[in-house]
Amino acid sequence: MLVKEIKENFKISTEDRGKSWQLYSKDEHGIYNVNKYLCTINKVKRNFYCVDTPDFEPTKDITTLLSDVEKYLSSLKYNSEFYNPLYREGYFEEIVVTDYMRKIGFNSDSGDSFTMERKDVYGGDKKRCVISIDGLNSFGGLLSSSNEISENVKIILWTGDSSWISSECKRNSDDIIKHINSILKPLFLANSVTDFVKQKEFALANVEIDMNEFSLSSMENNKKPYKEEMISSLEEMLKELKNE
Repeated sequence: MLVKEIKENFKISTEDRGKSWQLYSKDEHGIYNVNKYLCTINKVKRNFYCVDTPDFEPTKDITTLLSDVEKYLSSLKYNSEFYNPLYREGYFEEIVVTDYMRKIGFNSDSGDSFTMERKDVYGGDKKRCVISIDGLNSFGGLLSSSNEISENVKIILWTGDSSWISSECKRNSDDIIKHINSILKPLFLANSVTDFVKQKEFALANVEIDMNEFSLSSMENNKKPYKEEMISSLEEMLKELKNE
């Protein structure tokens, strides 16, 4: 197959004068980059190319190559963007974990610190949950004696200004996520059980509920009905629990 045929199906780039090609989607933008990286193919000999894994044979047929690319993409555990070989060492683990933290509701404060802020059902004061992952930053961290990539990472859940819970593991995306989950689950489960037990003490009646907010600029109390908004919020939460 000719490079022209590959270009008709992908955006492509090379760093070694055509010995290998990075393939990017023509139709889909990346989440963290403008172009969505798909995979790398190697030129084996004239007109023969192969997806850069041992699972595929060289081919000169563009249809076969397209099929191999699809098979490769479906085999990936994480977003294909994260596997770009042009990224610096250690960035794979950093971006996989960062993406996971964002998906479960945390904001990234920096390369290794994440914060979740949750309001109660009335929109009251936020509860902060702060996690630091020392050693996750691909430029090195406290666990490293230099700017080298840390072999281990330490997951820290801050419980106060001078108190925390921590767990250490190897620098492996699956292990890091497993340790994060193991720290967070007891936290949220215990809070949920405590609140669930407590709510049984109360009886719910059909009463009107108002949201009040005092404005310093106008020196007035702004009041609006809140019951329907609260019901809507709870219904949305129920849908998420049901994966609807």
